[in-house]
Amino acid sequence: EKLEDFLSNPAKFILQKRLKIRLKFDSPLPPDQEPAVLKGLEAYNVDQRLLKAKLSGMSLESVYPILKAEGLLPHGSVGAVEYERRSMDIDEFSHLIGGLMGDGSPQWVEVDTNVNGHRLWGRIGEIYERGLIRYRFADLRARDHLRLWLYHLVINVIAEGAMPVRSFLCGRDSQWMYRPVENSQEYLGKLIELYIEGLKRPVKFFPESSFVYASKLKRGTQSGAQALQSAKRVWEGSRYNRGEMEDDYFRLCFGEQDPLDGEFAEISIEVFSPLLAHREKI
Repeated sequence: EKLEDFLSNPAKFILQKRLKIRLKFDSPLPPDQEPAVLKGLEAYNVDQRLLKAKLSGMSLESVYPILKAEGLLPHGSVGAVEYERRSMDIDEFSHLIGGLMGDGSPQWVEVDTNVNGHRLWGRIGEIYERGLIRYRFADLRARDHLRLWLYHLVINVIAEGAMPVRSFLCGRDSQWMYRPVENSQEYLGKLIELYIEGLKRPVKFFPESSFVYASKLKRGTQSGAQALQSAKRVWEGSRYNRGEMEDDYFRLCFGEQDPLDGEFAEISIEVFSPLLAHREKI
């Protein structure tokens, strides 16, 4: 879990875990009126509740009065129509996830192994007959792929006999399968070395920007300079999309400087190139 947290935001990890610096954020006041439409985090939370209920065998009709009573749905017929639309989408998505899961029960695997002289321990689930399955009813982001890749590598390192060595990541916009990794020990070792370096100083790894940079190079459609410009657009953002540079922990570590330099490029390729090489759409 520590390695996962680090990869999600190395700057936040070193500030919180090593320097004990936690930035304060003003908590938004609760709305003083019922929502007219579902959007943002509210919509995501409702969708996740519906998906969890569906996969557990509950009828989505039985969830409606619960969400309505909690004030999570728009009032009146607008809420009913909104719920019906989301239920149809969730039903289709859950059918896909259920097909991957099959009929068997998931397993949890205890991990306690040595990687390049470092002890790695923890617990991984949920692993089904076809492999590790992670999902969320939202568009997938770089962090989703990165988390799945980390656990996929660990499973491949400790794989024994019949243990599945494929993993699946499913989002609303796309679904992916990660193939077995022959050099899993090497790739996992590099992530651990980055983690150790990241305990000493802020490293220039920014998941979303780094993912775009490595992806553009992997496709071969852009030069290094062009890929860097694509990454900068993600880093800086636009009037419609929040830039990764607006993360307060990144801002505290790197100020207003442009950190997308040679170190950024090297780390981005080292982390994401093997990930991109071992995944395919399903």
